[in-house]
Amino acid sequence: MRRILSGLPAVTQALLWETDWASHRHAYGSGEDIPVSLCSLLDEDAEVRSGALATLDMGVLHQGSLYTVTAPAALFVAAILDHPMGLAEHEGHFPWDDGPPRTLRAALLGWLGQVAESAA
Repeated sequence: MRRILSGLPAVTQALLWETDWASHRHAYGSGEDIPVSLCSLLDEDAEVRSGALATLDMGVLHQGSLYTVTAPAALFVAAILDHPMGLAEHEGHFPWDDGPPRTLRAALLGWLGQVAESAA
């Protein structure tokens, strides 16, 4: 996790280090596991990235439900949109993700759009 964070701007790193993740909740419990998933979005392994986005889909924004962990997670996702890994190809993690491959950035923007729609 520290290796991935070391290349990020200080303000983006602060989103992870200064958030009390354990005090937040997601669909399956404490949000203390979310920082690892957020950092995994920038992993070099495509399957790790896909699994991390699946965690956001299934836990942080489960069936359109917002949780206390959703806002800080969304802030981090927005902060990494310009990261070079965003240009990596992303294939869906779930069987119903049958659309054409897209970039990780497009997938993250789609997730942020779902967060915004749920918040509206």
